[in-house]
Amino acid sequence: MPSTTYLALMASALIGCTHYVPDPNAAPRDSQSMSNDSTEQSQLTREKNEADELRQLREVAASQDPQITKTLIDVAMDPTKPRALVDEARTLLAMRRTGVEHMLAALGTEQDFLSNSPRAPVGPIADALAALGEKKGAPLLARALTDPMCPADDIERAAQALVKIGTAEQIHDLETFFELYRTTATEPAMMRAVVAAAKALDRIDVKAGQQSIARAISDPMTRSDIRRALQSLTEETPKEGA
Repeated sequence: MPSTTYLALMASALIGCTHYVPDPNAAPRDSQSMSNDSTEQSQLTREKNEADELRQLREVAASQDPQITKTLIDVAMDPTKPRALVDEARTLLAMRRTGVEHMLAALGTEQDFLSNSPRAPVGPIADALAALGEKKGAPLLARALTDPMCPADDIERAAQALVKIGTAEQIHDLETFFELYRTTATEPAMMRAVVAAAKALDRIDVKAGQQSIARAISDPMTRSDIRRALQSLTEETPKEGA
């Protein structure tokens, strides 16, 4: 197992940047050749740097040190990082089982809808908190459901997590989301999120959940795909008192 100092250095390197610096002693070339060589060298350097960062990321993620969770969150929120590195950080973050305090802090960061500030990786954190059964994250995930800047995939994963860790305190947020999007959702992920919200309501409060589902099924404004999924859900759910 790598030492804590080594992991800290690796994590620091991941958050930093590496740039290609041309050799000042290289012989002069014509401008076209220099341009072509520079472009090719820059591409090779970027690819090598990305491969190195992916390797480092996977290596540090093997440690369960809570601080590594913070590193993964930072990488996942860094808009300057390559897409492949951000995606890998999100994947590894979803599998974390330590560093809950860093996950909650990321979710609790106030976001300015008008700014381009980095967004918390809600989906991966939702997966991790659900796997841990960490109910402290439920209010923050419920808030994310109606965040207009939150990606649909992250909203779906937040709703799925609330099926497992949602409490009575989230009923209002779940009902608000369910009623708002059962008639307006168009993206598949958002439609699945609506159904997950119904499942969460049904688990937290069977009577209220079944009433919401029945009302949605009978409402002609409910999207047909969502209605069919809700009908299937009622067939799977034992009736109250049965």
